[in-house]
Amino acid sequence: MRSPLGLALALVLALSSFAAEARAELAPWDQARVNALAQQLADKTRELYDAIYRQPQPVAGTQRKDYFKLKREVRHLKNEARDFAGDVASGAGREQTEPGFEALMSSARWAAQEARSVFTVKQVNDLAAETRGLLNELASYYDPDAPLPPPRRR
Repeated sequence: MRSPLGLALALVLALSSFAAEARAELAPWDQARVNALAQQLADKTRELYDAIYRQPQPVAGTQRKDYFKLKREVRHLKNEARDFAGDVASGAGREQTEPGFEALMSSARWAAQEARSVFTVKQVNDLAAETRGLLNELASYYDPDAPLPPPRRR
């Protein structure tokens, strides 16, 4: 019978080897490709932001509040994407841009959560899907397990 300490050590070793394997699955760094994706993402989030701003504001109380939250989150996402693209364009590599990518994913998750309670038009949904696709493609350079799932249908 193994001791609890032995089992704990075996678990730590197994998890650390798993983490090393997961890191090995990252796409090889391609500065030009990441730069192109980052610029596309900055452009797409700006289009998404503009499309949301052009939507009519809901008149119902809760949906109106959620609409303003969504606008704030998408504005934050747009700014994060712009900053990330600027960092990559200036030559920053994976290690330097990883915190920015993590902030982008966090903003995207918050925006997706807010969007569930706000009616949006097809154009906004399409732009959100394109934005999610770009983020998921970038995830292969940072964290292959990080892709954003498709939205749940209401």
